[in-house]
Amino acid sequence: MQIAKPNFAAATEIVLDTELTTTSYTQQLNIGDYEWRVKAMNSAYETSYVARKLTVVSNDDFESNVVVLNNPSNSLNTNIVNQTLSWNAVIGATGYQLQIFDNSSTLLVDQTLATTSYSHTFTEGNFTWKVRASNGTDNTLYSSRTILIDTTLPNVPTLTAPTNASTTTDSNISFNWNRTPITGSQEFDSLYVYSNVALTNLTLKKRVTNPHSETILDNGTYYWRMKSFDEAGNVSAVSSTFSFTKN
Repeated sequence: MQIAKPNFAAATEIVLDTELTTTSYTQQLNIGDYEWRVKAMNSAYETSYVARKLTVVSNDDFESNVVVLNNPSNSLNTNIVNQTLSWNAVIGATGYQLQIFDNSSTLLVDQTLATTSYSHTFTEGNFTWKVRASNGTDNTLYSSRTILIDTTLPNVPTLTAPTNASTTTDSNISFNWNRTPITGSQEFDSLYVYSNVALTNLTLKKRVTNPHSETILDNGTYYWRMKSFDEAGNVSAVSSTFSFTKN
């Protein structure tokens, strides 16, 4: 998406030139004439631009402005407790009101700022942060986002089947394990299967759900273990290692 002032044929300013994965975008513009255009792209091809013109005749209605929040992204799951909250400047604003609430709607931060960013150290949990702009007389509506802070490692999976040092003639191996989930960001498990006791020849690495069936074609002895991850970026310790032999 691109925005030019007053148009692309005789541009005095390229206001915006960005790639998007969404089909909408909010941009505040000063009074004046503009032309904006959009083209679609994939990894190999792109369409032609489609353009439209617009004119901003007034910015007197301050309350109708929208504070565009930048970072962190909405509904972010992260294990990083130190976050810099940022948003776009609003034309005509003299200050911004930032509020942070926890999951029980308790107000934790209520700051009046002259800048468009604020650094905050979160504790673990779910939070909502919101910002509105003020020109000293009028206020915009609040724009808000949520963030989940999760610093707890997932529990280590406990292997159950195939049991350690077992033997099977079935090429379709059913892997089973136990793990107690922890409240927070979504957790998932990864399976690792090796063909040597030193665990250097990795035969299979896959994100799996319990139970998981896998076809082992070659006869031989295999060694398997697991780790758990979550969407916040936490990783469990590695599980114990079990072996099984396929004949």
